[in-house]
Amino acid sequence: MTPEKNIENGTPKMEPLAGFIEARYVKCGRANCHCASSKGHGPYHYWIYKSGNRRFKKYIKKSDLAFISARIEERRKRTREFIETNKDAKLDWKKWKTQIRELEQLFKNEL
Repeated sequence: MTPEKNIENGTPKMEPLAGFIEARYVKCGRANCHCASSKGHGPYHYWIYKSGNRRFKKYIKKSDLAFISARIEERRKRTREFIETNKDAKLDWKKWKTQIRELEQLFKNEL
């Protein structure tokens, strides 16, 4: 998963990614290996994500770990901003609704 470059300025594209990174230790299964009596080999990093109802796991090379991490964090940042914007909009909508009701009452009372 090498980063693609922007055509305009040659910087890496930051397409956000859903999911998370998980570090796992693996055991090779050989009886005489040190991993048989320890945590295992690793840690190896995997990108875990869902597509539809299925969960997928992809290995991340050490050289790509920082880039993938940044893309996942970008997705989280955008999601947090989206949630905050929606909260603010909902509060504004409630205020406007209250003001409209008050104005309707004023007009009813004048008629």
